[in-house]
Amino acid sequence: MLREFARRFPEIRFDYVNLNLDAMRDASGAFRSLEVPRAGNGVGAFGARSTYCPTNTIHGCDFLINIPVMKIHADCGITACLKNYVGTAPREVYAPSWRYSNRILHDEYSVEGRIDGWVVDLASFHPADFNVVDGIRGLQYSNHNNNKPDQMLRNNMVLAGEDAVALDSLVAQIMGFNPWDFEFLHMAAAREMGTMDLGRVEVRGDDPGHVARPWAKNSQWHGRCNREWMVSRNPAAPGESWKKVTIPTDTLYPAKVVGDPDPGATYAAAVRVRADGNRKCFLWAGGQGRLEASVNGARVIEEDCPEAGQVGRIKVPVELKAGENLLEFRVRSLSGTAQVSALLSGPKNDGDTVDGIRYLA
Repeated sequence: MLREFARRFPEIRFDYVNLNLDAMRDASGAFRSLEVPRAGNGVGAFGARSTYCPTNTIHGCDFLINIPVMKIHADCGITACLKNYVGTAPREVYAPSWRYSNRILHDEYSVEGRIDGWVVDLASFHPADFNVVDGIRGLQYSNHNNNKPDQMLRNNMVLAGEDAVALDSLVAQIMGFNPWDFEFLHMAAAREMGTMDLGRVEVRGDDPGHVARPWAKNSQWHGRCNREWMVSRNPAAPGESWKKVTIPTDTLYPAKVVGDPDPGATYAAAVRVRADGNRKCFLWAGGQGRLEASVNGARVIEEDCPEAGQVGRIKVPVELKAGENLLEFRVRSLSGTAQVSALLSGPKNDGDTVDGIRYLA
C-alpha cells in the first residue's frame, strides 16, 4: 500500500512505524512516562495509575487519523474509535516477559476489572483529529476468533467523523447496544472529547439504521451499573438524613460513604428510577453480605453472598411503572466488607440497561 501511495503521490513521503517499538525515552534511553493531560475543565486520569509511556508518533504527530474496525469486545463491550487506542501503548513497555500483549495495562491500570479508564487515558495524549470506522465486516460474540461460522457480520458500511465519542455511540447503537452503558463514553464526554448524546449528532449520507441489528454480545458483558445512591447506616432514618453519593465505579461500599465500618452493620441504599413508560426488565445485582432488594416496596431479592460477586450474579425479573420508581437495598456485612452493585437490564436479559430509564438519587 505504501509503495502504491508513493507512486501516485511522489511529492509526499510515506512511512511505516511499529508503535510497539516506538516508546518515548528520556536522554538516558530509559522509557519516559507522562502524566495524563488535564482537560480544559480539569478532568485528569481515570485509570488506576495516572502516568503512561506513550509512543513518539502518537504524542508528536501533527494530525492523527484513527481507522478502527467495529467489533464486539469482552472487556468494554465494543471496539471502535476509542478502544482502538489500546494499540498505541508500546508493548516494549507494557508486555510482560512471558507474553507479547498489553497485560501490564490490564493488571496495573484497570479499576475494578474495567479497562475503560486507561483506554480513555491513552486517547487523551492525542485525541484523533479524524476517525474512519471500518464497518464493512465486523466480529460478533468476541474480539477474537471463536470458530463460529456466523461470527463475521458483513454490513458494507463506513462511518467517518471528527467526534470519536459520537461515532462510538452510533456504532454501539448500530450493534444493538444502549450507548448509555459504555463507561468509556461517559469518561470521554467528561473530558470534553465529544458528545454521546445522539440527539445532538447530525448523520449525513445513508441512514445507518438500515444496518442496525443486535450483534451477539460477549457473555462477560454487562452495562454500566447505577452510580447515583442515597445511603444510610440506619434504614429506618428519614430519607432527608440519608447521604447522597455518586460513586466512580460499579460497586457501592456503604461503609465508606457513611464512615462506619461496623462488621455487623446493616446499611440501606436507594435510588429513584424514572421510566418513560411501563417496563418489564431484569434487576441484575451483585455484592457481598446479606442482600435484600425491593422495587416499589415489593421484595424481589433475599440472598446471602458471603463472597464478593459482580453484578449479574443475581438476576430477577421486575416491573417498572411509568414515572418514578424506588429501588431499595439492604445489605448486612457477613464476613467481609458490605458492598452492592445493581443495574436494570432490558427484557432480553443481556446486560444492556433497559431503554427509557434514568437513575436519580
